[in-house]
Amino acid sequence: MAKLEVSAVLNFSTQQMKINFHSYKEFVDYLFLISLELVEYIRE
Repeated sequence: MAKLEVSAVLNFSTQQMKINFHSYKEFVDYLFLISLELVEYIRE
């Protein structure tokens, strides 16, 4: 179940990336935020 949620998030993220990312810095910041979310999700 969790794997499906993560893959859905990743699929959504790649779609958003194509639309929203205009710079490498934005991309890195976004990945950092995602990794923080995943850490919090895994801890629970």
